[in-house]
Amino acid sequence: MLKPDAGILLVDDFAITRRIIKSHLSRLGYTNIFEAGNGKEALTVAKVNFSQIALIFLDWMMPEMTGIEFLRMIKAVPQFKHFKVIMVTAENKPENVREAQQAGVNNYILKPFDAEIIKRKIELLFGTIST
Repeated sequence: MLKPDAGILLVDDFAITRRIIKSHLSRLGYTNIFEAGNGKEALTVAKVNFSQIALIFLDWMMPEMTGIEFLRMIKAVPQFKHFKVIMVTAENKPENVREAQQAGVNNYILKPFDAEIIKRKIELLFGTIST
């Protein structure tokens, strides 16, 4: 079960997407939310807050460092191996899904999405959550 005080990192270059996910997570009771606008920023946030972060919602296409590049980097660092990662993207080609899976993504959400999809993906990774 993902506890309400678990750290969740939102990584997307569009602030509106981060705000939407944050709103959905807040309604589910999650309040310890970190944000980054690209993979490079996310790496800094992850290094500083690695002991708090349990879950990352990660966009694919971002400037400076893409989501897939970030994913590969964190999966190679032992202190980050506990992070669960859900890719949130419009990249829906089978080869992209396979590439993300091979890089270590735990689940995949296609844009556009709604609160129920986010809730189901968290439940799949961590078990039932209460609202």
